[in-house]
Amino acid sequence: MRKFARPCIVAIGTAQFVLPYGCAYAQNQLTVEVAGMIEQACSISVGNAFGAVNLERSGSAQATANVDCNTGFEIDARSDAGGFAANFRTPNGFDASLPYAFDFALPLENGSTMRKNCTSSEMKSRACLMGSGGAASIGQTGRLLLSWNTLGTLLAPGNYSDTITLFIAARP
Repeated sequence: MRKFARPCIVAIGTAQFVLPYGCAYAQNQLTVEVAGMIEQACSISVGNAFGAVNLERSGSAQATANVDCNTGFEIDARSDAGGFAANFRTPNGFDASLPYAFDFALPLENGSTMRKNCTSSEMKSRACLMGSGGAASIGQTGRLLLSWNTLGTLLAPGNYSDTITLFIAARP
């Protein structure tokens, strides 16, 4: 009596395959190709806000921003008013705004720090763009520092304000 090799039935998931020449190679090896992808993600949010500041004398104020970027990125810092602007009509002889300096520092994943110094007028004219040089910053806290000098400025009593906006975009 002659013996024939039996076909082997291999089940992968819910599919069954009949292998005509036996199962020796199928039992010892299975190659499955798998592929995946991680999307670029970049976000920024307020950590600690500046709060109210005293403009009667020169000073500074600090805030923080939470940055989470898994790729290189750019931040564009903008000022609406270009300085602390009076929220009222200033009397003759008084300045309507007080310029300030803006300093931003953020740790990067490559061990360096992204840092940028700008004036409030540069921020108003959209000239305060900073880049991470291709480095990521995952779950890091950046420091924002405002400083101003009242020397030579005559401010009338009242409220002064500005709105600073930081735009972030992935740039690998």
